[in-house]
Amino acid sequence: MDAVSIAGVYQRRGRQQVLVDANLRIAAGGLCALVGANGAGKSTLLALLATMLQPDRGSIHLLGLDVRRQAAQIRRQLGVVFQDSALEPRLSVWDNLLLIACCYGYSGAAARSRCTARLAAAGWENRAGQAVETLSGGQRRQLELMRASLAAPRLLLLDEPTQGLDEAASAAFWRQIAVQRQQGVTVLFSTHRQEEAEAAEQCVRLLEGRLLPVQAAGRGVAA
Repeated sequence: MDAVSIAGVYQRRGRQQVLVDANLRIAAGGLCALVGANGAGKSTLLALLATMLQPDRGSIHLLGLDVRRQAAQIRRQLGVVFQDSALEPRLSVWDNLLLIACCYGYSGAAARSRCTARLAAAGWENRAGQAVETLSGGQRRQLELMRASLAAPRLLLLDEPTQGLDEAASAAFWRQIAVQRQQGVTVLFSTHRQEEAEAAEQCVRLLEGRLLPVQAAGRGVAA
């Protein structure tokens, strides 16, 4: 079963036609890079997949579920890291994780167990009480991924997740993604980094509203 199936999707943003007959299939467990110029519509496409928007025309199925009719079921199996941070900087690492655990419907011992497991998997036990506002940019992105992965999602959507990170922080982030993929998680991410796009098993370019496959050999992200 495909984890992502987009067929004939059209989407406007104000007066602008952002997506034009967009089509894409990503196999379960796959790693797909989405590239394109700033303003090409990458964030709009990811918002559609995150069930924050509904397509004007066409169909989107995630994990075999229809985004129009089964959005609530999709969200329970979805993890999202947006460009803008969703962290509460005044709270601790632990409280940020506990907050999202409650949003996913966990409470009490179950919520605490989920948070403890995420911290242990990342080797962050000694940072649990640290305020988020004291973390580096790379550490915040790692925490964003921990939040997105807390409910063991089957599909991760990442909107330029390593933007602004140095090489070491970016590498640490992708090590966490590798762990998720070993557990069968499907990952779709947008990027402007050529090395990230080339490392993906599948790469598509958003150009003039259409999703175009990028060949594996020598592919790049310049737009």
